[in-house]
Amino acid sequence: MKNKYEFFCDGSVFHKLDKWIFKINPFYLEAFKALVKRKDTILAKSIIRNYSDIVTLYFEGFNKYILIKKIKFQKAADYWRRYIGKSQGFREFSSSFKLLSIQVPCPLPICCGVNLSPFGPYESIYVSDYIENTETGIDFFIREKNLGLRQKFLSIVAENLAEIHNHGLFHKDSRLGNILFLNTTFPEIFWIDNDLKKMKSRYERYEKLALNRFKKTLRKDIISSEEWNFFIEQYFYKVKNHRCPCNFPE
Repeated sequence: MKNKYEFFCDGSVFHKLDKWIFKINPFYLEAFKALVKRKDTILAKSIIRNYSDIVTLYFEGFNKYILIKKIKFQKAADYWRRYIGKSQGFREFSSSFKLLSIQVPCPLPICCGVNLSPFGPYESIYVSDYIENTETGIDFFIREKNLGLRQKFLSIVAENLAEIHNHGLFHKDSRLGNILFLNTTFPEIFWIDNDLKKMKSRYERYEKLALNRFKKTLRKDIISSEEWNFFIEQYFYKVKNHRCPCNFPE
């Protein structure tokens, strides 16, 4: 990636068998170099998943917590994608920068890394700001009963999704589980697990696919049909290329 610093790191807090090369937001370079060389980093929270390990730790360099997402090899293609700049960690890193550039909020990306070791279990790594006191969209709709706040959430998501599509981009994993909600005086949302691709042709096909995928991840017991229709109305109101809603999921 152009204008991004690179450096190597052996093991340290990540994994003794790994050897990483990082691409870093220059603003964080020196502080992150100091972090990865430490052997005594205290993990504040750790979530183990089938495909990745999520760790949050205190980042002394900038007096805040950061999120480290260590992504495991999932399929054969992952073994060669890392060498051509298409690892999952790099895609999330570059996609997050792209979202921020079009005013769609997401945690600030700090760096991504590719594992050069043939023995380590991880394919790539992604590091970003850790936003405290948030919950996923699914957890929000299970908990929240205030109709006005629920509609506010859907309206913001519809506006963000329309903005992504207006810039000719397609979010490959748009769903409530990948949207964080922060309930402040002015409610905010943040997109995570970002993986964007360009809409090369057939704009309508990508748009329909995105809305279908979004709806498939919704549970009927947490979002009503009225709320889904409200979301669709908000989306078409904000998207530049208006099309008949009958072409999309009801």
